[in-house]
Amino acid sequence: MKKQRAWLAALWAAAMAVMAPEAAAREWTADANGCKVWNTQPAMKEAVEWSGACIDGFAEGRGELRWAVNGQPTRTYKGDMKAGRRSGQGVATMSLGMRYEGGFLDDVYAGQGSLYFPNGRSSRGEFVAGQLDGNCMLTWHEGTTYEGACKRGNADGSGKFAFANGDSYTGIARSGRPAEQGRYNWAGGDSYEGTFVAGHPSGSGVYRFANGSRYEGGFNSGLPSGRGRLEMVDGSGYEGQFEAGAPASPGALLSVRGTPPEDSPQLRTKMTLPYAKTQSVNSLSQRISVGMVCRVMPRPQLPVVQWKGQAIYKAVATVREGRIVGAEYTILSAGVDRTVHRAFIESMERAFQAYDCPGNHVFEQEFMFSTK
Repeated sequence: MKKQRAWLAALWAAAMAVMAPEAAAREWTADANGCKVWNTQPAMKEAVEWSGACIDGFAEGRGELRWAVNGQPTRTYKGDMKAGRRSGQGVATMSLGMRYEGGFLDDVYAGQGSLYFPNGRSSRGEFVAGQLDGNCMLTWHEGTTYEGACKRGNADGSGKFAFANGDSYTGIARSGRPAEQGRYNWAGGDSYEGTFVAGHPSGSGVYRFANGSRYEGGFNSGLPSGRGRLEMVDGSGYEGQFEAGAPASPGALLSVRGTPPEDSPQLRTKMTLPYAKTQSVNSLSQRISVGMVCRVMPRPQLPVVQWKGQAIYKAVATVREGRIVGAEYTILSAGVDRTVHRAFIESMERAFQAYDCPGNHVFEQEFMFSTK
């Protein structure tokens, strides 16, 4: 046997995406009666039961699919089948605890549907080729909601966020954050209307304070920066350059009513007003970094396989009370046969059993196996 080696490459981000079922390794699986169904997540010692009709050797019509590994139930589907694939209306439950209710076409989510995640998140709306794409409603477990346009499962386009802390945002969103043009209202009464970059006021806009003060001008990363004008509720103000939210030289003190006050460090400090921070959410395509939540992460061992090449997998794992209770695997490389694929899955599962990840999370991790 030639020398073999394996290594782990981790890729992560911060929320959960709508996973297209057809992305995983696939095969036809037959039940005890020889009726075939399309299997998007084949595993060793796996069995399936189909309760409906079988036409030309394939599941057809309405019925129920039950999957099990080593006799233990893993996932189910209740709904319509066509030529062995989920097509029509149905409800699918997955090993991670996710549940999808709605339309299917050729075994992927299609049409109106709702996807529910084990941590309390949900995404509802129009699904295209397995992903949320169009008008949508997103809900996070802490109570934040988004209603508007989505692309590939993300808040993307015109919409409105209602944050759990009482803040709100109406405008353009990209990757779950305010972007381009919009209006942000803070629960405390402040508001900002203008341009956003990566979730923060950046560019030009108007910031109105709850006490009646007002700033109009340039912003950078949430703070006044560049040329601007500040009018305070007591009638004093400043027009000129700002740096990190504070008046800077050159610039001129002004008075909206009466004589401008004398310049002093104390007065400029007074004009450095507390600008509130914007809220943002992890888009559903983002997940927590495995390195941020797991203290122990042993590498999976390369199994003894008669195969040469490189296999890359993406795993989405659910952690409950510090332990991984389930994972969905997607193969990202071609040319891996069924036997080798199952051996790699088992290797990752054994590694996950030894992970120590305090709390309750969902994370994404990428693994790469290489043999020479």
